[in-house]
Amino acid sequence: MKKEFEFVKGQRFISQTEQELGLGQVDEINHRMVKLDFNAANESRIYAKDNAPISRIVFEVGDKIPARAGWNLSIEAIQLLNGLAIYQGTDDNGDDVLLPETEIADNILLNPVKQKVTADIVYLPFLRVFYNLLTCTFKTTPNIQGS
Repeated sequence: MKKEFEFVKGQRFISQTEQELGLGQVDEINHRMVKLDFNAANESRIYAKDNAPISRIVFEVGDKIPARAGWNLSIEAIQLLNGLAIYQGTDDNGDDVLLPETEIADNILLNPVKQKVTADIVYLPFLRVFYNLLTCTFKTTPNIQGS
């Protein structure tokens, strides 16, 4: 029997069928349903918890992710606290900062190619390349292997 995933308010997901919505954030949870807000698209979706076409987003050490406040974080460490990811690293000025997943920018569009899905969590080592392409600051990255 598969263990049911525990949804927590604030966790970030993508819709597998509507990736153009950007990152969704868990807003409401009940025993059968989960509601995600996709703020970049000003949309909300309600899904059945046991059959939702969504994937949990957890970034990796080395990824560079944008904050809602307009700065970028280069991830150096990740901690989980009450089901939410807290990213630690350096910002654009080289300062040590923390970025809770609830404060990641909503308008990230994810490329479905090379997603590595493991235990209902999508790890995105390729996001660094995709984000850098969008911001025209491309850097060479290691070869990414699919599962």
